[in-house]
Amino acid sequence: MEELTTMQKLNVLLELECKSKSTIQTYERHIEKFVNHYGKEPEQKYIIDHLYYLKTKRNYDKSSLNVVRSALLYYYREVLNQTLTIKLPSIKRRKSIPKPLPKEVIRMIINNIQNKKHKLLVELAYDGGFRPNEIVSLKWEDVNWWDNSIMINRGKGDKDRPSFISKKVMVDLKEYREIQKRENSDCKYIFDSQQRKDYHICKKTFSEVIKDTAKKLKIEMRIYPYRLRHSFGSHMKESGETVEDIQPRMGHSNIKTTLGYTKVAKPREDMRSPMDDLYFNNRLVTGSS
Repeated sequence: MEELTTMQKLNVLLELECKSKSTIQTYERHIEKFVNHYGKEPEQKYIIDHLYYLKTKRNYDKSSLNVVRSALLYYYREVLNQTLTIKLPSIKRRKSIPKPLPKEVIRMIINNIQNKKHKLLVELAYDGGFRPNEIVSLKWEDVNWWDNSIMINRGKGDKDRPSFISKKVMVDLKEYREIQKRENSDCKYIFDSQQRKDYHICKKTFSEVIKDTAKKLKIEMRIYPYRLRHSFGSHMKESGETVEDIQPRMGHSNIKTTLGYTKVAKPREDMRSPMDDLYFNNRLVTGSS
């Protein structure tokens, strides 16, 4: 057997570790650029040079720099089997709290999408709290019609989880299934691609559907697929669900991630202040001064 090139070895290792498709593509892209510029086995000091270049000349933000940093560390440690001998600067990311969309805005967007497939895409994405890559790649075999749920296979962290769907959206799903059968009875994906046979739509299409609809409605706030997921988590908290109940629905490995939604969720409309109890229940206690 011929010896693998460094890039082939990289791909094999990532595949064996069951990294997600998007992670594999991202790592390969960044490492290939690095290798093409500095060579197959450059000195480790060039990691710092490369990160500095990306920050100062290419205006990479902290999140993007961390992705490149992780990819290059993987390349040296796993592919080149090198122990890191230099100290890399830590790139601290600002932890932003996801901001939910108002329910009325989500309702407006859904009601103003004419294409049935795209309308169902947005409905289902919000209703199940799906990540963008999870929703676009759903298959019909993932749908459990008997208990109104959809199984997410190999979600983030290579974990499976069920997502329970509202009866209203399940009805829309069944109706769309009948429409799709008439056009392409063999299609295995719920949201099939019109350009590539037997494949699903891309995340870019999902993003464009939301952005175009928001633009048409003159909604000025920034709207993107992941924000629907953030909104789902926050609205669940607003409706009275516990963090422990929301965590498995969102597929979070760490409950601290789920706790972020408690910071942005509005109080329930029926919640009362303790002061209300003092007055409205005629239990006002007057103290002596």
